[in-house]
Amino acid sequence: MPTTTVSAFANWPFVSPRASIFVGTPDDIADEINRHVQTDAADGFVFAPHLTLGGFDEFVEEVVPLLRERGVYRAEYREKTLRSTLGLPDQLSDTASPNVAAAMLTRGPC
Repeated sequence: MPTTTVSAFANWPFVSPRASIFVGTPDDIADEINRHVQTDAADGFVFAPHLTLGGFDEFVEEVVPLLRERGVYRAEYREKTLRSTLGLPDQLSDTASPNVAAAMLTRGPC
């Protein structure tokens, strides 16, 4: 059985066997992402910065505007909060259990 060092494993660029890999011009990539969205093959994507040479600058500058033109990438949300977007009430009721982090800020740790 081959051995792998912790360092080699930590630096291994894991890609799921089910992952889609987008390669090409910005227009090619936007077309492929759009195809996935339009065929209901995806409702979101996770991009791995450690696998993207140069980070996301080029993607944001070149691909995102094309996705916006195609109506695939939102520039704004109708709702003001994530809770509203998910159809939840904006404010928790008075009877809701307190947020642990908020309690720690006001009372300090137990």
